[in-house]
Amino acid sequence: MYSQQDTLVASEPSFITHQEKRWVRSSSDSTVTDSLFTEVIFVQDSVIMYCDSAIIVNDIDITAWGNVAIVQNDTIEIFSDTLKYNAETKKSILIGNVLLSNQSESLYTDLLLYDLNTKVANYNTRATMTQNDVTLQSEIGEYDVGRQKAYFSKGVEVVDSSFTLWTDTLNYNLKTERARFFGPTRIDQNEAQLYCEGGTYDIADKAARLEKHAQYKSDSLIASADVLFYDGNTNEVVLQENAKFKKGSSYGESIQIVYNEKTQISVLTGEAYFVSENKRIRADVIEHNGVDDSFSTRGRMSLVEDNQKLTARRFYSRPGSDVKIATGEVLWIDTIQNISLEGDSLFIKESDNSVDAIGESQRPLLHKVNGQDTIWLSAMLISAFDVEDSLGTKSVFEAMDDVRVLSDDFQATSHYLEYQSRDSTLSLTNTPILWVDSTQFLADTIIVDMVNNEPSVLHLIGNGLIISESYPTVFDQIKGREVTAWLTEGDLDSMLVEGNAESIYFMKDDDDLFIGADKTECSSIKFFFSEGELKKIQSVIKPTSTFLPMQGINLQELVLSGFGWYIEKRPLVLNDLKVEIQ
Repeated sequence: MYSQQDTLVASEPSFITHQEKRWVRSSSDSTVTDSLFTEVIFVQDSVIMYCDSAIIVNDIDITAWGNVAIVQNDTIEIFSDTLKYNAETKKSILIGNVLLSNQSESLYTDLLLYDLNTKVANYNTRATMTQNDVTLQSEIGEYDVGRQKAYFSKGVEVVDSSFTLWTDTLNYNLKTERARFFGPTRIDQNEAQLYCEGGTYDIADKAARLEKHAQYKSDSLIASADVLFYDGNTNEVVLQENAKFKKGSSYGESIQIVYNEKTQISVLTGEAYFVSENKRIRADVIEHNGVDDSFSTRGRMSLVEDNQKLTARRFYSRPGSDVKIATGEVLWIDTIQNISLEGDSLFIKESDNSVDAIGESQRPLLHKVNGQDTIWLSAMLISAFDVEDSLGTKSVFEAMDDVRVLSDDFQATSHYLEYQSRDSTLSLTNTPILWVDSTQFLADTIIVDMVNNEPSVLHLIGNGLIISESYPTVFDQIKGREVTAWLTEGDLDSMLVEGNAESIYFMKDDDDLFIGADKTECSSIKFFFSEGELKKIQSVIKPTSTFLPMQGINLQELVLSGFGWYIEKRPLVLNDLKVEIQ
């Protein structure tokens, strides 16, 4: 046996080094025991251990006691009365007044197993973990320091300034401050008690999602549902699917119940049923005031807000979202714009005041009243929303995919449509076709200017082509890069064709018999009409014209480039718009 004063020793093999004021070594057979005293320090990789005294056997097994401290990676600190540590496995047992600290996270217990390789701590004596204002306690637990995740079981209790939670098993993410619990769970928050057998709680947001026999209880109300959402900031409880509540002698049930703790108002939505001492009510929507026991009903769900009205079979909102959904024979009405919108489903987003209508069995249908005229519109998707610009707010309507328009003054089809209420313009793009009386209009884009709720000006932008059937298989045709047509009371008044203008016009004699066709080419041509008949052609620059006698004309060949007569696509009656989705 021998001793050494204030010495730094490297073990063989080099698992760990140590420093102390006094060192005593003893050996017997295959065992070498070092006894270390006063200001003992062990160093291994990124780990430093401190203690008052220690025994190390065969340079591997360490028993340390007195002011034990471990520092790992400069951020993880562990304190205890006693330490047992294996330098090969890097596994430790800490005993007595144990504290594990990692920045804002702390764990207190009397016995802790800690693996310095995985940075995972385990305990089976009651422990307390703290993070900021949150305190978590349990009999058994695991703390993954590196991943900032903890797992608690048996007698779990979570305490925060705004709530207390008890459960059997709980997983906690220290990064997101989100707890997931399993088994019977009770939460006391504000003046309410919540119960479930599974769910999550976001501590930072004070928001809970409870499942499996979810229940809510306050001094005046008891409620239950398959799923329960609780918002501690807004004091709102949302119960979804098999939702039920009881208040005094009153009882209610529905698909969804929204209850506000402050106002004590409950809104029952979807197959709602309410009964009190002298009333039994069934409706799609019932609103009950728990303060004065008053209620209101709507047989078919109806929502009136400012200038808008919505009716549907079902109406609900997504928790944590401003999107509201209405389904089943939905009807949305804007009384200022004189617009109604029908569809199988309607999505309403309050943040941008938008409405989206989609069809599942039948295409959405929009109906707008313009003075004495009515415009009908159908498509696979129809949207209405507000747009802010330098002039203020303007309402916009969009329709996409197989758009069809029907009115007394014109009809149209396209794959995309946009209507702006402020300047009353209707824009059709992506293979649009528009008909006015017996005339068909084609272009890359067609814009209709409405004046006094009637079409006043048509703008054909890009490959404009106007076709009018004078007689079966006999077509007058006008073509140009851009075309502007002016209408009066729904009839063509004049037309300006600009850019590579071309026209084919069939002429008649006094007996109203065709005598031939005039084919004209010019950079720009203006046409004048009266009662739907062409009366005058005016060329800005001298045109090139050719007269073709009727006897030599092949009607199938005498067409301008891009010609197509799509009369079979023209919507003529409302049933042409109400098409079932296959």
